Amino acid sequence: MRVRFSIRDLLRLTLVVAMGLGWFVREVQLRESSAGYWRAAYIALENALNSDGWGVERKYALRVYPLSDSRLSRDTEHDFLIRFPSE
Repeated sequence: MRVRFSIRDLLRLTLVVAMGLGWFVREVQLRESSAGYWRAAYIALENALNSDGWGVERKYALRVYPLSDSRLSRDTEHDFLIRFPSE
């Protein structure tokens, strides 16, 4: 038994593959631009906090603490911890 495809069937298949590939490429580009936006926002926040006398550490969360203000000590009372959402 031979399977026969018409030109119309091949054009439909090409259309579906092209739409799927286009969607995939668009999703990858959106994720990359979103990551770049948040990276730039983090750098701007870090620079702003450093210029105001706060230190920033990034491991599994963002820890903000006073650098050298005599009124504030480097204990946990004056630290801020911002947890990153798990993916």
